[in-house]
Amino acid sequence: MMWSGWGMVALLCATAAAKSGNDGAALMERGYALAGQGNRAEAIKLYRQALELNRRAHGEKDLLTLANMNLLASAYLMNGDPARAEPLVTEVVSIARELYPEDIQLSQALGSWSYILSRAGKLVEAESIADEALALSLTIEGEDSVNSAMMYANAGDIHRVAGQDARALPLFRKALAVYERKLSPDDPRIGSLLSQEGLILMRDRQFTLADRAMSRAVEMLRQSCPGCVTENWIAESNLALLRLAQKRYEEADRLFTHVLSLHETPEVLQSLAVVREKERRHKDAVLLTKRANQLLAR
Repeated sequence: MMWSGWGMVALLCATAAAKSGNDGAALMERGYALAGQGNRAEAIKLYRQALELNRRAHGEKDLLTLANMNLLASAYLMNGDPARAEPLVTEVVSIARELYPEDIQLSQALGSWSYILSRAGKLVEAESIADEALALSLTIEGEDSVNSAMMYANAGDIHRVAGQDARALPLFRKALAVYERKLSPDDPRIGSLLSQEGLILMRDRQFTLADRAMSRAVEMLRQSCPGCVTENWIAESNLALLRLAQKRYEEADRLFTHVLSLHETPEVLQSLAVVREKERRHKDAVLLTKRANQLLAR
């Protein structure tokens, strides 16, 4: 029900920016740092400025320009704006397929595209594109790279959304193993991945393991990246779903209510309505359901 935060901010983009020595590259670096702190709104401003400079200095099809577009698309996705991300991603895919078919920027763009497709309900196409993105990353960088780990995580989450938990869990585990080797122990990507893994464990009714993973994820994200609003509300929503399944309604209510103060979605409203019914708060449940239906009708 909840989608994972797609952190498509590859280290290679920042490295390329640092080496190029122009104003656009410097703006990319600053935006990358802000995005890593969860400040995507400011990162978007810098990425857009950088893109104007890079297009003028290097042209529409330069690899640095494509890296800039990937970073901007990632920030849009993490800000919940796939409509702005999609034209950037499809343009990168088109150019990179022609000019850079064996470059990591194509893998990143394919990963973002698969994410967009999955959220639009086009799961068969999304799975195919995600698998292509992963295969390309493995060919270019091998298994032991952060980018490949992100592609494992992305493919795993799309399979999870499609209800294919048996395919998703091994991919999550591979991603987590690389993250734990390559990233700092409190990196937000680890927390987000643990939360998604917890959803699979919950569906398999392994509540103890799910609780351990999801609780750790929420605590990790709160401490390591309080500015990562998207990652935090998703992790809290996932934990709230577990509390609902465990019939711990008071805790579920508190978590869902906090999530709604950060980000209102029909899914969270519907879940909180279920909790309120369990708490015998029928009028509240009706109002929450009505609000969810209003959002769905837009």
